[in-house]
Amino acid sequence: MSYQKMQSNYLANEVMQASPKRLIELLLEGCIKNLKLAVIAIDKEDVNLAHNKLVRAQDIISELRYSINEEVGGEVAQQFIQLYEYINNQLVLANLKKDKAVVEKIEGMVEELLATWKQLEV
Repeated sequence: MSYQKMQSNYLANEVMQASPKRLIELLLEGCIKNLKLAVIAIDKEDVNLAHNKLVRAQDIISELRYSINEEVGGEVAQQFIQLYEYINNQLVLANLKKDKAVVEKIEGMVEELLATWKQLEV
């Protein structure tokens, strides 16, 4: 079994057994990973790879946004929705221009969000 296959199986196992809190952490970690890879691709002027990684980050942010239960979450849910929509809009702009500075700014925001999320006790 290849390393990549083992890693994929491990991640699938972790996702299947994860709590809702841990699932959000995994999504945020995946977003950060894709943003870091997008920055590297932009530096190397690999437009296709940068595009693919930014689209993947957008997909993750969209998944987070649409998983919010607005009825239960109230005002806090609305704030998260606004944050995720802002991040998504910035990623679209960054992808159009391959703007490394915007990607790095969003990466920092997502890293802060992950750090905050990890401190929550649910």
